[in-house]
Amino acid sequence: MVCSVPANFRSLVYFYGIRNGGVKEWDFAFEQFQKTTVASERRNILFGLSGTTESWILTRYLEYSIDSTKIKAQDTSRVIYYIANYNPQGRHLAWQFLKINWNFILKKFGGGFFSIRNVILGVTSGFATEFELQELKKFNENNAAGAGARAQQQAVERVMANVQWRKQNEEDVENWLRDYLAVNKISV
Repeated sequence: MVCSVPANFRSLVYFYGIRNGGVKEWDFAFEQFQKTTVASERRNILFGLSGTTESWILTRYLEYSIDSTKIKAQDTSRVIYYIANYNPQGRHLAWQFLKINWNFILKKFGGGFFSIRNVILGVTSGFATEFELQELKKFNENNAAGAGARAQQQAVERVMANVQWRKQNEEDVENWLRDYLAVNKISV
């Protein structure tokens, strides 16, 4: 019996299928992405492709995202966002990728406010340490974003808020989790 996956679960099925697979499964999904013309299915597959646990595949995926023969320019910011925000290994890789390819990305999206905004805010949205804040500030000082200058400022403001929240709440959350695990006899 063949069972189709409901549309609202496909992105998760793709994500976890790829997460538990290897390069063969990733390449197959990427081939399906290139074949489909249905926009919602393309987005689902793009999300799923970000699930790999292999850093080298994520790096290759980031490289594909700026190659218009592989992924359309309109999807570049989405790929970078998915990798940075939904894959534990991805945030650091996406940040390094953005820094290394900044001039190319800026040239590619410089006139498109929303695209450059989405890239900047997408990559930095999970930043919550003083180190990440200082790194972002230094990056912004050395790399003007043109139409994305406001996004750079918003990114700094959001990271500052994240750092502050973490300072105020990290110990309470840690204590709550420790107590919860102890009460429920869960070991990690």
